[in-house]
Amino acid sequence: MATLGTFFLDGPTLETSTTVFTDATLTTAAADGWYSDGVNYRQQINGILGPVVACPSCVTPCGSALAFNGANGLYEITYGIGTDLGAIIVYFNPQSVVDGISCVYGNVVYNTATSPNFGFLGSGSIYNFLGASNATGANNIGPTLDAGGYTGQDFYLADANGNFPNTPTNSNGVVTGSSADVNLTPNTGPGAVTIVIPRTTVGFTSITLRVFGPPGAVTAWSATVNCPVALTPTPISNPNVDCGNASFPNTVYVAPNISGTAGSPAVNEFAFQDENGEIGYPAGDYQINLGASTALITIDVNHVITAYNPC
Repeated sequence: MATLGTFFLDGPTLETSTTVFTDATLTTAAADGWYSDGVNYRQQINGILGPVVACPSCVTPCGSALAFNGANGLYEITYGIGTDLGAIIVYFNPQSVVDGISCVYGNVVYNTATSPNFGFLGSGSIYNFLGASNATGANNIGPTLDAGGYTGQDFYLADANGNFPNTPTNSNGVVTGSSADVNLTPNTGPGAVTIVIPRTTVGFTSITLRVFGPPGAVTAWSATVNCPVALTPTPISNPNVDCGNASFPNTVYVAPNISGTAGSPAVNEFAFQDENGEIGYPAGDYQINLGASTALITIDVNHVITAYNPC
């Protein structure tokens, strides 16, 4: 059985620390053994923490789809992502309201999004607020963020099955940012947007999804955090060619949108130089080789395909 105690870290979180100490001055290393923050655990041996491991009873498995509607507030769910490397593709749909989305992997926030219907929808400092521009309360979000943000928000922490409690876990939720973090779409929601998180090492074995429904209306959203997968390669030309090109010396890796197909690049999908989705593909006009056919595509400065024309 776990024993609770007070310990001190030489980093901001257990995941990013190297040693657990028994004193605030960080001079006395804690005894060798397993230490947990409730989501992850690490074994300390000779004063050094080992790899981060997700507690299987504390996290929701990746690939699990979640649909939610209810009271406003800040919602948090942690997904276990196993040991595979690749791109973690998150699909998030704020429905016809406005919700802020934040995906935390390690100590990095990911929320840069593209919509199948509207294309690139930017990112945010901590949260990317997405949804319909005519939703109730939408006009209040930017000014509130610019004035300091939201404090004292109801906070709901999901269990390992992805279920949120009926009553708030606490009322200490804080959401900050600015009006630049608000990326709404005209008169309708963006559909299920795509967010890509590269996983190049197994140092972290979980990802935390946070969704904030601002005061003013009910919140409604759906999300799927997919398990890491290597993106499918597609041969691609050098830039500025036409359909007569016969040379495909390079490779592009495209993250499919929710209704897309791996290996079949499409408009409004993210394009990368690597199978993990870490490095965006340079902007330009290219020809891609699909095997039985070819097509001309345009990739913009946000690494999103903005045009597709079969040859």
